[in-house]
Amino acid sequence: MQKLRITFWVVYSYERICAFFTGRPSGFLDSHIDVSFPEDLPDCNRQTPCGEPMKSSDGPLTECAYLRAMAQIGQLIEKVSSGIFSSSNLHTIYDHRKLNTTILECDAALQQIERSLPSYLQFASLNRPKSEVWREIQCTHLGLAFHLIKMMTRRPAMVYCSIVGSEQNCASGLPEVESLQASINLSILSAKEIINIASSAIMERATCIRNDASVANYIVSACVTLLYDVLNTSVTVEHALDIFTSVERGIQCLDKMEHHGPITGKALSLDIMKCAKDALFLSTCEVDLEENLAGSFPWLNDGYLSARTEELFNSLEEQIDYASEIPPQPFQQLAEGNDFLSASISGVDYMSYWLKGNATGPDVSDYLYEIPL
Repeated sequence: MQKLRITFWVVYSYERICAFFTGRPSGFLDSHIDVSFPEDLPDCNRQTPCGEPMKSSDGPLTECAYLRAMAQIGQLIEKVSSGIFSSSNLHTIYDHRKLNTTILECDAALQQIERSLPSYLQFASLNRPKSEVWREIQCTHLGLAFHLIKMMTRRPAMVYCSIVGSEQNCASGLPEVESLQASINLSILSAKEIINIASSAIMERATCIRNDASVANYIVSACVTLLYDVLNTSVTVEHALDIFTSVERGIQCLDKMEHHGPITGKALSLDIMKCAKDALFLSTCEVDLEENLAGSFPWLNDGYLSARTEELFNSLEEQIDYASEIPPQPFQQLAEGNDFLSASISGVDYMSYWLKGNATGPDVSDYLYEIPL
């Protein structure tokens, strides 16, 4: 029965995260689930079906704190998806009481999860003693999922300010500008924490995690969230330097990824570089901002990106043979109006219109374009 519970909650937690990343409804309905969380097995019961004592590598079957925490995060994902990001509830962006209630409930649940964690899952402490690899992998994934929820619950404030144009413009329609900026700061902080946790695991604590493509999803989400903040026309050189420093660290993590496929780690890092350059191009209000950043981050220069692109394609042993019947993409104009970070600039076409900032999609509610009275 213990293994059945473990199997169910593993499937449940990862299905919820996959649904959240892809923007689809979950296949699970919490009100129909009556399976209890798996408990840690006492030492006397840690035996295989053949009666032999379990090895240290069998820890995930006996120590289930990670699985319980991930299952609870999966339950929160449903709350965030239906209460904040559902297209049928976009009007709640302006219903502060309902939106704040959802955010506060998520914050309280996350704090309760964090307080219940054993020492080896304390992801907030990057200086904790290095543990077994399976524990480091669990700690990494838990920290990434934890901060993903914190980042996403407050990212609508950042997206809204980007669509409107600036925080000063938001002030004309939103009376609680201070709380809006606080939400933006918390979203940025969680995005930075995602990159820090991933970098710690990829570079030192659990280098085998480089083969886990899901880690790249977290890093890309964090980098895109950070770049939303650069779109603000009031960005200063110091703030932009801080943001791009974290983005550069995310790029370094993606370069280290060793998973194989059409979208490799290096290709993803190149896409983030292009998006970062586009965000800088679209947001520059200080004449010397782009020059200052290009001096600190050489990958913002056109020549560097062209060389990296050529190097990437030359390193492929065999070019990807796309179907000939797929018609070429028509030429698109540069970003105008609400299309504030168009894929036509960077060529990053696999991201959803939300990540590209294309708020002109047919499924986007008119509430995004209305400033409440």
